[in-house]
Amino acid sequence: MKRTVNTTWFLGLAIADFVFCVFLPFTIVNVARDKDWLFDIHMCRAISFILLLNMYVSVFLLTVISVDRCVVVTFPIWSQNHRTVRVASFVVLVAWVSSTVLSLPSLLFRDIQPLHKKVLCIYNYKNSLGLPAHEMVVFMRFIVGFLLPFMLIVLCYSIVAWKLKSRNLAKSSRPLKIMLHNSHFCCLNVASANRFLNPILYVFMGTEFKGILRQSIFSRLKKAEDSQITARSTMSKSQNSAPL
Repeated sequence: MKRTVNTTWFLGLAIADFVFCVFLPFTIVNVARDKDWLFDIHMCRAISFILLLNMYVSVFLLTVISVDRCVVVTFPIWSQNHRTVRVASFVVLVAWVSSTVLSLPSLLFRDIQPLHKKVLCIYNYKNSLGLPAHEMVVFMRFIVGFLLPFMLIVLCYSIVAWKLKSRNLAKSSRPLKIMLHNSHFCCLNVASANRFLNPILYVFMGTEFKGILRQSIFSRLKKAEDSQITARSTMSKSQNSAPL
């Protein structure tokens, strides 16, 4: 598949989803054991770090994709000259580095604590030098991981909808319904299943795959039609050659 800006976005998301899927069984085991942690402290910190990293990377890249779509629709000439694979790769790298920095509290404050005949993998802020670490982490996660990306996504797709409407490309309410549907928040189980489905969706969205699929369907239809014509001609010849 040819390397494009879109495939660069999708590759960054696919890597994050793949890492999430690799570590998901540990979370499933923890939930199945009623949060009784089975592994050591290093796994506690690593798994929490990976899950939080995946959340930030996914949110940041989805926001970047929204901004990219808005720029393409709003400034088509400028985006054609400056929207390159190199720039997209740099943006993906920045998203990963930023997500890594924001996920560091999981490595610093995660700990295993015995409680009610169980061992829990939880945050422990006792060694935070008296700083309100929990409040800071929750505040940063809400602002950077939800509020700002959500506002940017809504703003970008509102601009896209307004541009499409002004160009008379959206004569029906279907684009608006699609955007509203895509912005709907799903529960945790659906989000986990989404990690497995994303790589398949990325392949189906590729231009080359669409062309190959279209050619394959057309070739099969043509073969079926040719076989029907051959069968009919053979049947007519046999009927004509049959003795009266």
